Amino acid sequence: DPGNLSEEYLLQLVGRVDSNAYGMFAGAQPWQPGLTLVGRMVDPGAALFNHSCDPNCDMCWFLPDLLSLRCRRPVAAGEELTTCYGDPGLPYRARQAYL
Repeated sequence: DPGNLSEEYLLQLVGRVDSNAYGMFAGAQPWQPGLTLVGRMVDPGAALFNHSCDPNCDMCWFLPDLLSLRCRRPVAAGEELTTCYGDPGLPYRARQAYL
């Protein structure tokens, strides 16, 4: 019954969605200056990537229909592709508090 959902449960649900969401951008060409963040989205395939505090990939959704994965550094054959569920530029404690 949706009317009986607790505040704690709803906050947990929002947190799960947010930690699996990626930025949606519009504007210039993908990965170029001048992009505008216009929202956040969840993609079932993108949500399968595991987290790392030192990720080897960045992922963004570019309007109208491009989900883009960009490697931050060379990736060895067979190495797991990872993304950061938060902002990898934040200090460790801030990232832990977010997660």
